Amino acid sequence: EQTRKIPNKRIDCPCRVVGKSYPGTTIILGKYEDSHSHPIGSENLIYTRIPLAVRQQIEDDLRAGIRPEITVSLTASLQILRNLPNLASQAPRREEFIKPRDVRRIQKKIEAETIRLDPRDGQSTLQWVEHLEAIGALMYFKASSDPPPLDCDVDADTFMLAIQTPYQKKCFQAWGGDFAGLDATHNTT
Repeated sequence: EQTRKIPNKRIDCPCRVVGKSYPGTTIILGKYEDSHSHPIGSENLIYTRIPLAVRQQIEDDLRAGIRPEITVSLTASLQILRNLPNLASQAPRREEFIKPRDVRRIQKKIEAETIRLDPRDGQSTLQWVEHLEAIGALMYFKASSDPPPLDCDVDADTFMLAIQTPYQKKCFQAWGGDFAGLDATHNTT
């Protein structure tokens, strides 16, 4: 059986729609079994999708630099104001239950767009190398396909990326040989 990175979300709810068709006829019979093993209705709203327009508004707010906790409050307030005339007559809606975790999920998607520059890891890394070089933060780069430097005892397929920010450069210049700073991340992509 396949091993999943993300666990299955099935909850074995007995609710089913069963349909039967019969050869030679246009009749389709259906049966709905409506018993559930989980809350339904407004209690289940927090587990449903946020409407696209609301997701877009949250995304726009985050891109505009509005902090996530403010975005949660703004979204809730806007939804209440928009629905004020119908508040008593309408059933609760998903957008009335925006939580910080919902906003964080959207924020992570935005962050991923600025971190992963290409869907292919290798191309994304090369684009980052170009960017780091352009801003003067690239110290050294060796792709796993590049040959190692002649006087360096590393395996030919070793990947190396050394970054030094302007602040780190200042520290190194100020402290010279009396300072060594190392931030190493091992086995990450």
